[in-house]
Amino acid sequence: MCFVDIAGDKRFGGIGSLVRHDGFFNSQWLYDEAIQDGTLPIDWETFRTNPTRARIQSFERDTGRTVTWTNEDMTSPLTMARLVRASSTMPFVMNPIAVEGQVMLDGGLGTGAGIPLHLAEEDGYERFFFIGTREAGYRKSPMGRGKRGLMRRLCAGQPHVFDALETRAERYNAALDHLDELERGGQALVVRPETMPIHNTETNVGKLRAVFDQGHALAEREMDRWLEWLTD
Repeated sequence: MCFVDIAGDKRFGGIGSLVRHDGFFNSQWLYDEAIQDGTLPIDWETFRTNPTRARIQSFERDTGRTVTWTNEDMTSPLTMARLVRASSTMPFVMNPIAVEGQVMLDGGLGTGAGIPLHLAEEDGYERFFFIGTREAGYRKSPMGRGKRGLMRRLCAGQPHVFDALETRAERYNAALDHLDELERGGQALVVRPETMPIHNTETNVGKLRAVFDQGHALAEREMDRWLEWLTD
């Protein structure tokens, strides 16, 4: 629902939302109002009592500092939604919010460049079940001259954002190289899509559903192998 069907709701976003200054993705509705009006129901009691430790990451726009939060910081459904929003606000696409006086952006700008493996490593884990969003062998291309000039203009007055965007491909690829090393050494099981025909701004429900179904079919084929590795 929260990744597929909800994209068909007119409040979700799109060009009209962007023109109205609500962002291409209307994050105020997605992370706040949709919870309050019941569009995105949350089983808060189950989440609150789950002993599993959750960690999410965000990026302070004006300092360049990477910040992490755990479920201990998520004291209510709306507090959780607000922190998740802060950790996933793509620059120029979504309207940011401030947390403790700092304007926050997508954690993929910070440490790991969108590959959150370091969070588990910092917690002392040595084996990793990693679900990727790109096919095997994918690497990001460095920012070209034209795009660099555009980003520099868009990031005027936000030098930390520009630096993070300019270096992101290199940092992202280095994180994937490290993940590949762990996989070769048997320390990581990496789940990758066979293809990824959509981008992170996709709003077409049919295309989103097709990718969801592709992932579901992959899970049905590979589940026994995954469980065997996880219980080894």
